Amino acid sequence: EGAPPVAGGRFRVLVDLAIDEGWHLNAHRPGAEHLVPARVTVDAKGPFSLADVDYPEGELLAPGGQALRAYAGGARLALEVFVEAGAAPGPATLAIELEGQLCDESRCLAPERYRLELPLVLRASGS
Repeated sequence: EGAPPVAGGRFRVLVDLAIDEGWHLNAHRPGAEHLVPARVTVDAKGPFSLADVDYPEGELLAPGGQALRAYAGGARLALEVFVEAGAAPGPATLAIELEGQLCDESRCLAPERYRLELPLVLRASGS
């Protein structure tokens, strides 16, 4: 929604995570060093970079008796994305990657990367 992103500017992207019942994704700050935190990046090959990510705190859970912060059911991440000043106007793809680890009450799966590609149209600065 809103005006197309401008070269040299910033724009906001909201990413809603949907997590199946019985599973949780470790939060960005899960509370224990051995846990794999949720982390968002953007593909460095394009004209975009992350200026900031607002990660929710997450729910306090205690699977298997271990207290941790996690996203259960879902979560909303707010990304502030910077567009390079020299980015060419026209079509571009913002590739967002979320790295994280899904767990249930008894086990954790291997960490995975989930990729989301958003087609955008960039405007020249001053247009």
